[in-house]
Amino acid sequence: MNQPRKHHYLPKFYLRRFSSDGEQLTQIEKSTGKNYVCSLNDVASIKDFYRIETGGKEDDFILESYLSNVESKLATALRDAIEGGVCSRAIHESLVVLVSLFRLRVPSLVSQIEEFIRQVSRSTAILLHRTHQIPSFSPTRMADFEEDKVPIKVLRTFPLGIMIELASDKDILNVLLGMRPVIIDAPDNCSFFTCDQPVAFYNPSATFNQARGAAIEDPGTEITLPLSSKNLLKLEWSEYDPDRIIASPEEVDEYNRRSVIMASSYIFTRSESVTKTCRIVKRYRQFSAGMQPPQLADFGRTFFTRQFFRPVLTQSQYETSDQ
Repeated sequence: MNQPRKHHYLPKFYLRRFSSDGEQLTQIEKSTGKNYVCSLNDVASIKDFYRIETGGKEDDFILESYLSNVESKLATALRDAIEGGVCSRAIHESLVVLVSLFRLRVPSLVSQIEEFIRQVSRSTAILLHRTHQIPSFSPTRMADFEEDKVPIKVLRTFPLGIMIELASDKDILNVLLGMRPVIIDAPDNCSFFTCDQPVAFYNPSATFNQARGAAIEDPGTEITLPLSSKNLLKLEWSEYDPDRIIASPEEVDEYNRRSVIMASSYIFTRSESVTKTCRIVKRYRQFSAGMQPPQLADFGRTFFTRQFFRPVLTQSQYETSDQ
Protein backbone atom coordinates (compact mmCIF):
# COMPACT_ATOMS: atom_id res chain seq x y z
CA MET A 1 0.00 0.00 0.00
CA ASN A 2 1.42 3.37 -1.01
CA GLN A 3 1.69 5.88 1.80
CA PRO A 4 2.13 9.66 1.51
CA ARG A 5 5.80 10.52 2.10
CA LYS A 6 5.37 14.30 2.19
CA HIS A 7 4.07 15.07 5.68
CA HIS A 8 2.61 18.50 6.45
CA TYR A 9 3.48 19.71 9.94
CA LEU A 10 0.81 22.35 9.33
CA PRO A 11 -2.18 20.76 7.58
CA LYS A 12 -3.37 22.03 4.23
CA PHE A 13 -6.86 22.82 5.54
CA TYR A 14 -5.16 25.38 7.81
CA LEU A 15 -2.66 26.77 5.30
CA ARG A 16 -5.40 27.22 2.69
CA ARG A 17 -6.99 29.89 4.88
CA PHE A 18 -3.91 32.08 4.34
CA SER A 19 -3.92 31.60 0.57
CA SER A 20 -5.40 34.03 -1.94
CA ASP A 21 -6.35 31.35 -4.45
CA GLY A 22 -6.52 28.20 -2.31
CA GLU A 23 -3.53 26.74 -4.16
CA GLN A 24 -0.45 28.79 -3.28
CA LEU A 25 1.21 30.71 -0.45
CA THR A 26 4.16 33.05 -0.26
CA GLN A 27 6.89 31.67 1.99
CA ILE A 28 9.33 34.12 3.58
CA GLU A 29 12.65 33.00 5.02
CA LYS A 30 13.00 34.53 8.46
CA SER A 31 16.80 34.66 8.42
CA THR A 32 17.20 36.34 5.03
CA GLY A 33 13.85 37.91 4.19
CA LYS A 34 13.80 36.14 0.82
CA ASN A 35 10.30 35.24 -0.37
CA TYR A 36 8.89 32.97 -3.04
CA VAL A 37 5.56 31.47 -4.03
CA CYS A 38 4.98 27.83 -3.03
CA SER A 39 2.25 25.32 -3.74
CA LEU A 40 0.22 24.26 -0.72
CA ASN A 41 1.36 20.72 -1.50
CA ASP A 42 4.96 21.74 -0.79
CA VAL A 43 4.82 24.38 1.90
CA ALA A 44 5.23 23.40 5.59
CA SER A 45 6.03 19.82 4.68
CA ILE A 46 8.95 17.46 5.33
CA LYS A 47 9.49 14.04 3.80
CA ASP A 48 8.69 11.26 6.30
CA PHE A 49 8.48 13.75 9.18
CA TYR A 50 5.94 11.65 11.09
CA ARG A 51 7.30 8.28 10.05
CA ILE A 52 8.19 6.05 13.01
CA GLU A 53 10.45 3.01 12.98
CA THR A 54 8.39 0.00 14.07
CA GLY A 55 10.65 -2.71 12.69
CA GLY A 56 7.78 -4.10 10.65
CA LYS A 57 5.60 -4.72 13.73
CA GLU A 58 3.20 -1.93 12.79
CA ASP A 59 2.57 0.55 10.02
CA ASP A 60 5.44 3.08 10.00
CA PHE A 61 2.93 5.75 8.94
CA ILE A 62 0.42 5.12 11.73
CA LEU A 63 1.04 8.55 13.29
CA GLU A 64 0.51 10.35 9.98
CA SER A 65 -2.79 8.47 9.55
CA TYR A 66 -3.82 9.32 13.12
CA LEU A 67 -3.11 13.01 12.62
CA SER A 68 -5.07 13.01 9.34
CA ASN A 69 -8.13 11.67 11.16
CA VAL A 70 -7.82 14.27 13.91
CA GLU A 71 -7.37 17.04 11.36
CA SER A 72 -10.66 16.28 9.63
CA LYS A 73 -12.53 17.01 12.89
CA LEU A 74 -10.46 20.08 13.68
CA ALA A 75 -11.07 21.50 10.20
CA THR A 76 -14.82 21.50 10.87
CA ALA A 77 -14.40 23.16 14.26
CA LEU A 78 -12.11 25.80 12.75
CA ARG A 79 -14.67 26.62 10.06
CA ASP A 80 -17.47 26.87 12.64
CA ALA A 81 -15.42 29.11 14.93
CA ILE A 82 -14.55 31.50 12.10
CA GLU A 83 -18.14 31.66 10.89
CA GLY A 84 -20.01 31.72 14.20
CA GLY A 85 -17.50 32.25 16.99
CA VAL A 86 -16.89 30.02 19.98
CA CYS A 87 -20.57 29.36 20.48
CA SER A 88 -20.42 25.89 22.05
CA ARG A 89 -18.37 23.83 24.44
CA ALA A 90 -17.50 21.42 21.63
CA ILE A 91 -16.00 24.20 19.48
CA HIS A 92 -14.12 25.56 22.49
CA GLU A 93 -12.63 22.14 23.24
CA SER A 94 -11.68 21.57 19.60
CA LEU A 95 -9.89 24.93 19.40
CA VAL A 96 -7.93 24.08 22.54
CA VAL A 97 -6.90 20.76 20.98
CA LEU A 98 -5.89 22.67 17.85
CA VAL A 99 -3.70 25.01 19.92
CA SER A 100 -2.15 22.14 21.87
CA LEU A 101 -1.40 20.13 18.74
CA PHE A 102 -0.07 23.05 16.69
CA ARG A 103 2.15 24.04 19.60
CA LEU A 104 3.94 20.70 19.61
CA ARG A 105 3.80 19.08 16.17
CA VAL A 106 6.13 21.56 14.47
CA PRO A 107 9.78 20.79 13.59
CA SER A 108 11.31 23.22 16.10
CA LEU A 109 9.59 21.57 19.07
CA VAL A 110 10.20 18.02 17.86
CA SER A 111 13.89 18.87 17.37
CA GLN A 112 14.16 20.29 20.89
CA ILE A 113 12.56 17.16 22.37
CA GLU A 114 14.98 15.07 20.31
CA GLU A 115 17.95 17.11 21.57
CA PHE A 116 16.76 16.75 25.16
CA ILE A 117 16.66 12.95 24.77
CA ARG A 118 20.11 12.99 23.19
CA GLN A 119 21.62 15.03 26.01
CA VAL A 120 20.02 12.84 28.69
CA SER A 121 21.42 9.76 26.92
CA ARG A 122 24.88 11.32 26.77
CA SER A 123 24.91 12.35 30.43
CA THR A 124 23.65 8.91 31.47
CA ALA A 125 26.48 7.20 29.61
CA ILE A 126 29.03 9.49 31.26
CA LEU A 127 27.63 8.84 34.73
CA LEU A 128 27.58 5.07 34.19
CA HIS A 129 31.21 5.25 33.12
CA ARG A 130 32.22 7.35 36.12
CA THR A 131 30.53 4.94 38.53
CA HIS A 132 32.13 1.91 36.79
CA GLN A 133 28.79 0.43 35.75
CA ILE A 134 29.84 0.06 32.11
CA PRO A 135 33.20 -0.89 30.58
CA SER A 136 35.78 1.87 30.54
CA PHE A 137 36.19 3.98 27.43
CA SER A 138 39.57 4.99 26.18
CA PRO A 139 40.60 8.43 27.53
CA THR A 140 40.16 9.90 24.07
CA ARG A 141 36.70 8.36 23.66
CA MET A 142 35.64 9.57 27.10
CA ALA A 143 36.83 13.09 26.32
CA ASP A 144 34.80 13.01 23.11
CA PHE A 145 31.71 12.02 25.10
CA GLU A 146 32.18 14.78 27.64
CA GLU A 147 32.79 17.36 24.93
CA ASP A 148 29.68 16.20 23.06
CA LYS A 149 31.60 15.03 20.00
CA VAL A 150 30.10 11.52 19.86
CA PRO A 151 27.07 11.32 17.54
CA ILE A 152 24.00 9.88 19.26
CA LYS A 153 21.10 8.99 17.00
CA VAL A 154 17.64 9.33 18.52
CA LEU A 155 14.96 7.30 16.75
CA ARG A 156 12.13 9.61 15.68
CA THR A 157 9.70 7.30 17.49
CA PHE A 158 10.69 8.69 20.89
CA PRO A 159 10.31 12.47 20.36
CA LEU A 160 7.11 11.93 18.36
CA GLY A 161 5.72 9.81 21.19
CA ILE A 162 6.48 12.54 23.70
CA MET A 163 4.93 15.10 21.33
CA ILE A 164 1.63 13.22 21.22
CA GLU A 165 1.71 12.57 24.97
CA LEU A 166 2.16 16.26 25.73
CA ALA A 167 -0.40 17.40 23.14
CA SER A 168 -3.04 15.14 24.72
CA ASP A 169 -2.08 15.71 28.35
CA LYS A 170 -5.34 16.27 30.24
CA ASP A 171 -3.81 18.63 32.80
CA ILE A 172 -2.41 20.92 30.09
CA LEU A 173 -5.66 20.81 28.11
CA ASN A 174 -7.64 21.70 31.23
CA VAL A 175 -5.42 24.71 31.88
CA LEU A 176 -5.93 25.89 28.30
CA LEU A 177 -9.69 25.31 28.65
CA GLY A 178 -9.64 27.61 31.67
CA MET A 179 -8.49 30.51 29.50
CA ARG A 180 -11.05 32.73 27.80
CA PRO A 181 -11.24 32.25 24.01
CA VAL A 182 -11.62 35.41 21.92
CA ILE A 183 -11.95 35.50 18.13
CA ILE A 184 -10.19 38.57 16.72
CA ASP A 185 -11.09 39.75 13.22
CA ALA A 186 -8.76 41.87 11.09
CA PRO A 187 -10.24 45.11 9.71
CA ASP A 188 -10.35 45.93 6.02
CA ASN A 189 -6.92 46.30 4.37
CA CYS A 190 -5.25 44.33 7.17
CA SER A 191 -4.48 40.63 7.46
CA PHE A 192 -2.82 38.09 9.69
CA PHE A 193 -0.09 35.71 8.58
CA THR A 194 1.18 32.49 10.12
CA CYS A 195 4.52 30.73 10.52
CA ASP A 196 6.20 27.38 11.15
CA GLN A 197 5.63 27.75 14.93
CA PRO A 198 2.22 29.40 14.85
CA VAL A 199 1.18 29.25 18.51
CA ALA A 200 2.59 32.37 20.17
CA PHE A 201 3.02 32.70 23.92
CA TYR A 202 3.16 36.31 25.09
CA ASN A 203 3.78 37.61 28.59
CA PRO A 204 4.19 41.35 29.27
CA SER A 205 6.16 40.85 32.49
CA ALA A 206 8.74 38.42 31.06
CA THR A 207 12.27 39.68 30.36
CA PHE A 208 15.38 38.52 28.49
CA ASN A 209 17.18 37.94 31.78
CA GLN A 210 14.62 35.65 33.38
CA ALA A 211 16.09 32.33 34.47
CA ARG A 212 13.03 30.50 33.19
CA GLY A 213 10.04 31.08 30.95
CA ALA A 214 6.64 32.33 32.02
CA ALA A 215 4.02 29.78 33.02
CA ILE A 216 0.75 29.33 31.13
CA GLU A 217 -1.08 29.94 34.42
CA ASP A 218 0.53 33.38 34.83
CA PRO A 219 -2.35 35.93 34.74
CA GLY A 220 -0.55 37.98 32.10
CA THR A 221 0.03 35.14 29.65
CA GLU A 222 -1.74 35.33 26.29
CA ILE A 223 -1.72 32.59 23.67
CA THR A 224 -2.50 33.45 20.06
CA LEU A 225 -2.98 31.33 16.96
CA PRO A 226 -3.79 32.87 13.57
CA LEU A 227 -6.82 30.98 12.20
CA SER A 228 -6.86 32.59 8.77
CA SER A 229 -5.68 35.75 7.06
CA LYS A 230 -8.70 37.53 8.60
CA ASN A 231 -9.13 35.77 11.95
CA LEU A 232 -7.05 35.00 15.01
CA LEU A 233 -7.74 33.09 18.23
CA LYS A 234 -6.55 34.54 21.52
CA LEU A 235 -6.63 32.64 24.82
CA GLU A 236 -6.36 34.89 27.86
CA TRP A 237 -7.11 34.95 31.58
CA SER A 238 -9.23 38.11 31.45
CA GLU A 239 -12.94 37.63 32.15
CA TYR A 240 -14.07 40.93 30.71
CA ASP A 241 -13.25 40.98 27.01
CA PRO A 242 -16.08 40.14 24.59
CA ASP A 243 -16.06 36.80 22.77
CA ARG A 244 -15.34 38.45 19.43
CA ILE A 245 -13.79 41.79 18.49
CA ILE A 246 -12.51 43.64 15.45
CA ALA A 247 -8.86 44.56 15.95
CA SER A 248 -7.36 47.91 15.09
CA PRO A 249 -4.57 47.99 12.45
CA GLU A 250 -2.07 48.51 15.28
CA GLU A 251 -3.35 45.42 17.09
CA VAL A 252 -3.05 43.34 13.91
CA ASP A 253 0.58 44.49 13.62
CA GLU A 254 1.17 43.47 17.24
CA TYR A 255 -0.19 39.94 16.74
CA ASN A 256 1.85 39.61 13.54
CA ARG A 257 4.93 40.75 15.44
CA ARG A 258 4.44 37.85 17.83
CA SER A 259 4.20 35.44 14.90
CA VAL A 260 7.51 36.65 13.42
CA ILE A 261 9.32 36.26 16.75
CA MET A 262 7.84 32.80 17.29
CA ALA A 263 8.78 31.68 13.77
CA SER A 264 11.69 29.27 13.58
CA SER A 265 12.52 29.48 9.86
CA TYR A 266 9.47 30.45 7.77
CA ILE A 267 6.55 32.86 7.65
CA PHE A 268 3.56 32.11 5.39
CA THR A 269 1.41 34.88 3.95
CA ARG A 270 -0.96 35.86 1.13
CA SER A 271 0.66 37.17 -2.04
CA GLU A 272 -0.94 40.62 -1.74
CA SER A 273 0.39 41.00 1.83
CA VAL A 274 4.03 40.21 1.07
CA THR A 275 5.40 43.77 1.15
CA LYS A 276 3.94 44.61 4.56
CA THR A 277 4.80 41.19 5.97
CA CYS A 278 8.42 41.55 4.84
CA ARG A 279 8.70 44.87 6.67
CA ILE A 280 7.64 43.24 9.94
CA VAL A 281 9.93 40.26 9.33
CA LYS A 282 12.91 42.55 8.70
CA ARG A 283 12.27 44.42 11.92
CA TYR A 284 12.05 41.37 14.21
CA ARG A 285 13.75 38.48 12.42
CA GLN A 286 16.81 38.51 14.71
CA PHE A 287 14.64 37.63 17.73
CA SER A 288 13.18 34.28 18.70
CA ALA A 289 10.95 32.65 21.29
CA GLY A 290 9.79 29.16 22.13
CA MET A 291 11.55 26.12 23.57
CA GLN A 292 15.17 26.87 24.41
CA PRO A 293 17.99 24.32 23.95
CA PRO A 294 18.60 22.08 26.98
CA GLN A 295 21.32 23.27 29.34
CA LEU A 296 23.35 20.67 31.25
CA ALA A 297 25.32 21.32 34.43
CA ASP A 298 27.93 18.67 35.33
CA PHE A 299 28.33 18.09 39.09
CA GLY A 300 30.62 15.09 38.79
CA ARG A 301 28.37 12.29 40.01
CA THR A 302 25.16 13.84 38.76
CA PHE A 303 23.88 16.09 35.99
CA PHE A 304 21.26 18.82 36.14
CA THR A 305 19.27 19.41 32.94
CA ARG A 306 17.26 22.58 32.45
CA GLN A 307 14.97 23.50 29.57
CA PHE A 308 12.41 26.28 29.40
CA PHE A 309 10.01 27.94 27.01
CA ARG A 310 10.71 31.63 26.39
CA PRO A 311 7.57 33.70 25.65
CA VAL A 312 7.36 36.65 23.29
CA LEU A 313 8.28 39.83 25.14
CA THR A 314 6.93 43.34 24.90
CA GLN A 315 7.87 45.35 21.82
CA SER A 316 9.96 47.86 23.80
CA GLN A 317 12.30 45.11 25.06
CA TYR A 318 13.26 44.10 21.53
CA GLU A 319 13.78 47.67 20.43
CA THR A 320 16.27 48.31 23.27
CA SER A 321 17.95 44.88 23.22
CA ASP A 322 21.38 44.18 21.75
CA GLN A 323 20.56 40.47 21.31
